[in-house]
Amino acid sequence: MARPLARQTRLHPGKAARRRSAGHAVPAPAAPGPGTAAPGRPDVVRRLLASLIALAASAATAATAATAAADPAPIVPPPPPGVVSGRFVLPDRPPWAGEVFTLGLVWEVDWDLFRYLEGDLGWTPDPLVIEGWTRAPLGQPRPLAGRTVADLGFTTRAVSLAPGSITLQPATQQLQIVTGAYETSGVTIATIGPVLARSARATPKIRPLPPAPPTFSGAVGAFVLASTFDKSSPEVGKPMVWTVTLSGTGNWPGFGGVPSRPLPRAFDVVGKPRQSGATSSLFERSVAESITIVPRTAGSFTLGPVEMTIFDPQAGRYRTIAAPAVALVIKPGAASSRQPAYTPEPETAPPDARLPPALTGVGHARAPLPRRVWSTMLLLPGVTLALLWLGLATHCAVVTDPDRAARRADARLRRTLSILASGPNEPLRRKLVRDWQRDAGIRLNVGHAAPTPGIVREADWAQLWDEADRHLYGVDMPLPADWPTRAGAALAERGGPPRFAVRRILAPANLCPMAAVLLVVLASLPAPLGAADQSRRSTAAALDWVGQYNRGRAAAEASNWPMAAAHAGIAWVQAPRSAETTALWTLAAREAGVAGRAAGGLPVPNDRRGQLTGLLPPLGWQWVALAGALLVVGGYGTLLLVGFGHVPRAAMLFGVAAAGIGTIGGGIGWAGVACYGASAAPDAAITWRQVALRPLPVETPEPDAILVLAPGTVGHRDAGFLGWSHLTLADGRAGWVRRRELVPVWGP
Repeated sequence: MARPLARQTRLHPGKAARRRSAGHAVPAPAAPGPGTAAPGRPDVVRRLLASLIALAASAATAATAATAAADPAPIVPPPPPGVVSGRFVLPDRPPWAGEVFTLGLVWEVDWDLFRYLEGDLGWTPDPLVIEGWTRAPLGQPRPLAGRTVADLGFTTRAVSLAPGSITLQPATQQLQIVTGAYETSGVTIATIGPVLARSARATPKIRPLPPAPPTFSGAVGAFVLASTFDKSSPEVGKPMVWTVTLSGTGNWPGFGGVPSRPLPRAFDVVGKPRQSGATSSLFERSVAESITIVPRTAGSFTLGPVEMTIFDPQAGRYRTIAAPAVALVIKPGAASSRQPAYTPEPETAPPDARLPPALTGVGHARAPLPRRVWSTMLLLPGVTLALLWLGLATHCAVVTDPDRAARRADARLRRTLSILASGPNEPLRRKLVRDWQRDAGIRLNVGHAAPTPGIVREADWAQLWDEADRHLYGVDMPLPADWPTRAGAALAERGGPPRFAVRRILAPANLCPMAAVLLVVLASLPAPLGAADQSRRSTAAALDWVGQYNRGRAAAEASNWPMAAAHAGIAWVQAPRSAETTALWTLAAREAGVAGRAAGGLPVPNDRRGQLTGLLPPLGWQWVALAGALLVVGGYGTLLLVGFGHVPRAAMLFGVAAAGIGTIGGGIGWAGVACYGASAAPDAAITWRQVALRPLPVETPEPDAILVLAPGTVGHRDAGFLGWSHLTLADGRAGWVRRRELVPVWGP
């Protein structure tokens, strides 16, 4: 049955197209013959064909609608070679990490065969963050290699969150092109069909940012700060709104937005900050943060400036943008019997009498060993004892091997016969024959100190033995000339002795059960800090525990207990035996509601575990554990040597004492390090307030966070990116946190 063809005409600049819809194809018309229309009436033939085609199209459309739900989606074929090709258009220079850059995609099509685009552009942008694609104006068709081509362009803006060489996956686009043609009634009709074009991959290089200053906010782009007040003549006790606006183009998903602003103590903040703004696109925004402040005293004040350090990708350097400071003259409030709209808070209470005194001078703390070094040193005792045990067992197995003497005798026999074959003088020949008899007795496992020929069972060996006896003990009895040759043949016919069996090393007689028990115990000890370490150089300021203590005390005086708890906890970890750091950390932890070590934080010194932990800093406990490990190696190594008979049994008392003291001391040192948790590592950091742990270094909504970290949570900083730090908790969970939310325990 013939398949009718439905045609649809679509206007295109400069040409018409025929679109083939789902249905049945019509074969080309046959040559005129009997029963066909005469050539003299072409108008009747055309009208008849048009009617038939219209009826077929209607039937095909109805059939397609009825079976669309049941039929699977058709597989779109790729375009023929040379019809469509796609490529990405990258910037002229490598973009910086976090820089917004323009990314292009160009489809080069054969203008004679192309009809139109169909559907949306398909592309997975990972690892880029992009906006939607925009269609570029159509370029002028141009000749190329004997055909006419045109460029269909798309553009978007993108940001790469990480530096390095990245791979852009191919993009796909469905197009309608001319797939063939047929002729009917002298008219050539082009048929079109869909093809799925696939672009080439691209590998742009993203430049890493230069070393950032400590004040870097993570913003990369062009930004402007502005500061405004809603009142020009503020009065005491009357609220006013201070608005700071940040606008510009940049990596908005990669930093925290409007920076914090300084505020004199003569002003009170009412309520929470309010944010508003307009979002032109993903990378163009204007965000305003407003706070309501109330002056408490009259006078002249300067609010600001509000500053923010950004990276300018066009200049390739960091710079500081600022909203200028604003001078305000606060007027005294008018006397009124009415209740004011706002009741100012009382003046700050004097410093808490519970606070310990401030300290002077500089405190020098020492950072603990890196996690990788610490884990390696914990494994050294077990590895050392295992190697010693294996060496002693191997030596014992070799010495007690029953075939060892036969192997040595076989080697000596071969050397002896080689010398005899060279024709030595008479005294040397007699000595060599005696050596042959001695080694032959060992090789044949005769078991007699002076064997005779009758004891030897093999006929050829018995004859050789008899001829050797005649030569040695007879009168003028020379050794037959072919004796060395026959002796060598007999030795070769007997074959070599059994080789040393390596499995004998593991025989019960060669192993010490006490060593096996020791290795099982040592292998079962967990390493509290077993992950890989990113080495960081601690600065002198970060290891100044007196400075940390004073910063925590100053925060406590300002009733900023979360920040006070962070610095006080760090000071106590660095100097746990100081009475001042212990008192401040205990008070700040209680006031800030820090849960302690059980909740993933620092140990609190007012419980039994904290009192034990506070006897030494983390590095001190590490040295105790390593000293115990050395005693364990020495003690159990001595017991192994005694068990294998290499040292006198009198040394067993030393071995038992050293092993016992080392095991107990090493266990105590390991427990002390474990009680400090994640803080016993150079890359430790503590959160000073509640903060969300996000899966990516972007400001995702808080419900999408992995979890919300409580104040005082300690983790390991594994990596950093544009103002973010990758934090790994003690339970293995990891995510990204703003760098400003963390306080390093041992330094940046």
